Amino acid sequence: MFSQVSCGGLAILAAGLYVQSPAQVRPGETDPLIRFEQIARKIKDQVADEKVDSEAVEAMEIVLGKAGKDIGSGRIRKADDLNALAKTFQKKLAPLAKDAPTLLGYTSLELLGDMSTTRVVVGVTFGAASRVAAFDRTSGRRLPVAAKLEWIPRYRVAPHILPDGSVVLFGDHLRDLGMRGPFRVDLVPSTANGYGQPRTWIKTYTLEYGGPSLHGNRLTLTSIDEPASFSTTAPERLFPRVETYAIENGKATLIHDSKQLPHLRYLDSWMVEARHAKVQTAKQHAFAAVSPQPDVLEEWSDKRLAGGRHRVSFKFLSAEVRFDIRPAKGAWTLLDAAFMKR
Repeated sequence: MFSQVSCGGLAILAAGLYVQSPAQVRPGETDPLIRFEQIARKIKDQVADEKVDSEAVEAMEIVLGKAGKDIGSGRIRKADDLNALAKTFQKKLAPLAKDAPTLLGYTSLELLGDMSTTRVVVGVTFGAASRVAAFDRTSGRRLPVAAKLEWIPRYRVAPHILPDGSVVLFGDHLRDLGMRGPFRVDLVPSTANGYGQPRTWIKTYTLEYGGPSLHGNRLTLTSIDEPASFSTTAPERLFPRVETYAIENGKATLIHDSKQLPHLRYLDSWMVEARHAKVQTAKQHAFAAVSPQPDVLEEWSDKRLAGGRHRVSFKFLSAEVRFDIRPAKGAWTLLDAAFMKR
């Protein structure tokens, strides 16, 4: 999970021990822990998707209902206390996890949250789906959040409250295995009585490169822009990008955008255009003849030549191509190229 966070304006309350209260169950009511276990046992083998799972939502609401009561009573006094609450429900899931056929089934539970002096924002992740809830810090009263945040499939969500009161949600993509995948970031503005509609970014990263970070009111997204003319293996980092936003009053303003390797991006665009041009140049026709469709990149090289020129070679599964290019008035110009079928 992403953990690069430093919000100097946060007001996390003093440390205290979370003490689990005895279950208060009225006659004729089902113990929430028992009901939670019943739901989990029924849907443990299912995997969350875009369609809202009403039973999973009911299970998450049982957990959030207990969180609200414990926030209002003072039993939850710091963000780490949410983990202790989650453990009471996790005990009901432990026997189910042994028999679950997939790591993405409803057999795990996690509560992540952040607190200001007036509010608590919680992300509950049940299996491979998350739900965001907000509470009044004093009473534990539930505060409204946008419907878009009440069902987030395939992401583990971690809330971070900013100095201006808005919330940034870091979404760590849940998957069985893989070296490459998306991450999600939501910026949620604070309103007088809750939280408004989020602005959402979904970016690509590898396990060794990329992800979001937060320092005060500065949000940085380090990601990979996927090539348009070819596909890559999972560890490949083409094309790296770093964006930094300043967040004020719940709005993000882009203050830095570094699209790295601009000469390789130029060649990516050139290859796309060569395949789709209605009237092709000789070089475009020659390239399209050996590489008519997006191919898998096996390896590439970038050699600097005199005069600021570059010689870039791409080795695809079905073709090898070479380009000589040079910068010209803030852009790039193709000087020469060679293409060969494999």
